[in-house]
Amino acid sequence: SFTGEATDQKAQVNATLNALALQLAAPYLAQALEPTVTGQLSGDVGVLWQAPTPQAAQAGATGVTLKAGPLALEQLAVKQGKTTLASLDKLDIAGAEVPLDARAATLERLAISQPQLAVERGADGRWMFERWLKAAPTAQESTTALADAAPASNTAPWKLRVADFSLQGGTVSLADNAQQRPVALNITALGITARNLASDGSKPEAFTLTARAAAPGKGNNKAAPGKLDYQGTLALQPLATQGKLDATRLPLHALDGYLASQFAVELLRADVGYRGQVAMSQTDKGISLRLAGDAVVEELQANSTAASTPKTEAQVGEELLAWKSLNL
Repeated sequence: SFTGEATDQKAQVNATLNALALQLAAPYLAQALEPTVTGQLSGDVGVLWQAPTPQAAQAGATGVTLKAGPLALEQLAVKQGKTTLASLDKLDIAGAEVPLDARAATLERLAISQPQLAVERGADGRWMFERWLKAAPTAQESTTALADAAPASNTAPWKLRVADFSLQGGTVSLADNAQQRPVALNITALGITARNLASDGSKPEAFTLTARAAAPGKGNNKAAPGKLDYQGTLALQPLATQGKLDATRLPLHALDGYLASQFAVELLRADVGYRGQVAMSQTDKGISLRLAGDAVVEELQANSTAASTPKTEAQVGEELLAWKSLNL
């Protein structure tokens, strides 16, 4: 249902949605996406228009502001055939305001419930997101379209601010087959909360992260997932965080494929834990990291993968290191 009013200088339109199916947009989405998208929208959205001054109009101003909330997107699913690539139970938005000319979006609340995502990269090095998108126009066509579509003044990056952000019950599976040894990791029970999250924010604000992590395995090789709990602060510009980290039996061996190019070692098993303070920041010289706490590496099993001399060539693949527990 719609209500609104308009003059030659300003206009306002408000819409109330009740279980509006995303399938209505399927023909438009199909022009850019290979997978299909399903779900339902309910809530309130609005469009405000204030005629810009002649000078602002010449600079490309539209005078349009979008508003939304409360707004809920439920049972979202991105599917390729019968396979679900990504989904979420519910996404709640409150107090959203997007003035297009300011290239900014502010939200009072953004809450995501039970998102699930399979992050996968093939042996060809392409992430699944790249395969979701249909073939893009040629470089010449893209350049021409961009030049015609937007004035030069709209080159500033968009700014996003969320006063209250939460994500609960998340599940992420990672499978990277582009490495010398494939990488696989399952994240479950993912929870994130953040206050005053801003893409251009430099002030540290409250931030928490909890999750469970496990390396895929079968039978006796399937270990209980490790736990991670982080309580601290976060700023995004520049990136900086500090707080208390409590991690138990995180499966470092699940990421062994990323270590293959750096070390002549194959990690068959390495459960790591840490309890203490963490401070990380992005500087002009790179990442700065400070730790003050207790660490443990348990159930280590590592094999050699390279020979330094012909005499040691026969030892490749043999056990290089093993221990029950190492405490630091």
